[in-house]
Amino acid sequence: MDNIQEIFELRSNKNYSPLIGGIVAQLTLSKLLIIKQILNLKIDQLDFTVENHSNTIGTLIKHMIAVEKMHQNIIFFNRRLDEREMSLWGDALPGTIDATSIRGNDSRYYFELWEGVRNITLNELQNKDDQWLYEHPKKPFNTMGNNYFLLYHTFEDHIAHHGQIKSILKLIH
Repeated sequence: MDNIQEIFELRSNKNYSPLIGGIVAQLTLSKLLIIKQILNLKIDQLDFTVENHSNTIGTLIKHMIAVEKMHQNIIFFNRRLDEREMSLWGDALPGTIDATSIRGNDSRYYFELWEGVRNITLNELQNKDDQWLYEHPKKPFNTMGNNYFLLYHTFEDHIAHHGQIKSILKLIH
């Protein structure tokens, strides 16, 4: 984004087609709001477990990044996570979340993970036009919805888990 005002007005910028630019603005804003809340948390706060609730803030953050990585591989590279990627992301993927293994990381760790994944998403989206959003990923991923849906699901995941993070933070503070 060229300036902070664009983030809060959800404007597309010149590097993207109009609709994709709007999606980029939404992804950017949701990430910014989440990072703002977690950036100064200590490790024990990121690992705080609510009674009878397995997700920690760190788990939720890594899960959001893993969902983006999974969708990124599907829509841009037409592949599943490889063995190396699974060793990093497997404990945070939908259906396989393991909060006991996502511990001991500071906020900088999550921020850097997210930056690496997000930079790939942003770079790839610069090469797409709005019509691409309505295309379906190639087999075997073509039954999962179109590219727009998978990007929406990434953004929707941010919103849902941001709410969970806010709830956990109220219990911590």
